[in-house]
Amino acid sequence: MHNGKEYADKSLKEALLAFSQGKKVLVLTEYDDGSMSIDNMEKYFTENTTFFVEVPAIENPEFAKALADMVETGKRQRLVPELKDLPEDEPEEDLDEEPEKKSVDVEEHADPGKACPPPCRSRKKKR
Repeated sequence: MHNGKEYADKSLKEALLAFSQGKKVLVLTEYDDGSMSIDNMEKYFTENTTFFVEVPAIENPEFAKALADMVETGKRQRLVPELKDLPEDEPEEDLDEEPEKKSVDVEEHADPGKACPPPCRSRKKKR
């Protein structure tokens, strides 16, 4: 007994009915680690809470027809080519294989100032 009131274990349906009638309902939650918490059911039902309830679907014939028309139009616009009409696949590159190295001829008497690209030359001039 708590403050002259007694609480009894009830089913969810009974608890929701009691709550809807304005009665105080406490929720006992048991956790995997053996701990427990007790909260007032009001904590879970605030004014900002929105409830979504499963209801039977109502078929909209206009929507169903529009969807079928879109599917049919899409089928007519994108014809699938025959497999024999498809281009042959090009062989894929083997990414594990090292790329072929090209040799570069370097003149023996190359001007070192011209061997460096422009950003490199600009760094040399700033010294």
